[in-house]
Amino acid sequence: MIDTSGDIMVTVVGFNPFPKAKKKLLSLSPGGIFNQALLPGAKEVVLTESPLEALLLVQNDVPNVTFAFGDDAKYLHFFQEHGIRKVVFALEGRARLYHEMAVAGISVRRVRLDREKLSGTNGKTYLEGLLAGRFSSTS
Repeated sequence: MIDTSGDIMVTVVGFNPFPKAKKKLLSLSPGGIFNQALLPGAKEVVLTESPLEALLLVQNDVPNVTFAFGDDAKYLHFFQEHGIRKVVFALEGRARLYHEMAVAGISVRRVRLDREKLSGTNGKTYLEGLLAGRFSSTS
């Protein structure tokens, strides 16, 4: 990951693809935020569980996406600092972060991504409907 100026490497994150792995994400430093150069000024940011989900969303024309790793406080601080007022949690858990964002005045909601629909030929249409709230989001 590169910092917002595009000059400095903030951290390197790896994803462990083995299903039974205890730690899915490994990083040199938990301080970076994936895709942080594209997030400032976004009306809404999607927060996913893994880099693979984030990349699937980017592939489906959702550039305002990041994935959760490391300390949750960095996300709240980053979103507040950059005026991001809406966050879609496309992941389970992180209840404390969800609550802290809501208390801080950030509009938060949860959706459940269906990877099969997302990676299918109608992935973009499915994703647009899900993020717009036209489809069931947590079932």
